[in-house]
Amino acid sequence: MMNQRMKRMKNNPLISLDLTDASIVILPHISPDGDTLGSTQALYEYFKTMTDRVWIVLDDPIPFNLEFLNVLTITREAFEKMNVTPDFLFCMDSSDEGRLGERVKMLSTAVKTINIDHHKTNVNYADINVVNDLASSTGEMVYDLIDGAGGHITPKIAQAIYVAISTDTGSFKYSNTSAKTMKISGKLIEAGIDLNYINTELYQNKPLEKILILKAAMQNMRLLDEGNLAISYVTLADMEAFGIETLDTDGVSEFFRDIHGVEVVILLKEKEKNVFKGSLRSKHAFDVAALSLQYGGGGHTKAAGLSVSGELDACIDRLVKTYFEMVG
Repeated sequence: MMNQRMKRMKNNPLISLDLTDASIVILPHISPDGDTLGSTQALYEYFKTMTDRVWIVLDDPIPFNLEFLNVLTITREAFEKMNVTPDFLFCMDSSDEGRLGERVKMLSTAVKTINIDHHKTNVNYADINVVNDLASSTGEMVYDLIDGAGGHITPKIAQAIYVAISTDTGSFKYSNTSAKTMKISGKLIEAGIDLNYINTELYQNKPLEKILILKAAMQNMRLLDEGNLAISYVTLADMEAFGIETLDTDGVSEFFRDIHGVEVVILLKEKEKNVFKGSLRSKHAFDVAALSLQYGGGGHTKAAGLSVSGELDACIDRLVKTYFEMVG
């Protein structure tokens, strides 16, 4: 136990870097989810005990069910007008530079960049790379980092980390949930989080628009490979038909995965004309990360993402062909 802790602390940037009075920028990934926002918020609260110059830079909106975290963000444009050179720039839950969007340009402006992530497809793009694909979430890693640095896990930090862990483990249903994950979660509860409040906000707080998107995706769903593969899509036209302005489809691919007999899910979401973001999920042995990598994406064995461009039918045909090539 002592050797494991010493090893963890040796690789801990919260110890090795002089963060006192430093200027620090934290970057969640684009299309932010619970893990990237929760781990970002936890680090933000921790850094605020050492310096007043901490900024979370994000151009994307916060998902409806995560607004309760009260993550204070500033746009890249607004930050650039401040003419601040970050001493340290932390990239959270981002396996490659593409997950940073236009903010990738900020990497070259920082004195030191730090990449904290748990995806096995991480390409180690920063000056310091803290990557652990055995962790359930980046939030779990942040707990280890703060705890290893001797930091106090306040109720605010605990809430943020719990959100990160809970959302990335499917509320502890996914196979990335370990005994360590549960032990950490227990410590977060002991730190004083309001478990009922968090779970209500996360999982029992869906806006009507999200249900309408699910309806559109269900209408577009096809079952292939004797019901093993569920593939669906949501287009800009679907959104317009339902009067929806933002494309928040988090949870839709998980809904299809829960169908009896379905082993793999591919959900395409049109971000702009003929440009689709794909969310992939699997139940058992199929490696959706391996499929995603063939399209420049990545993620985990059972949860991954990618982007494809072209006519919708052509994109679907390509992905289905790749799937059948993989299953033989």
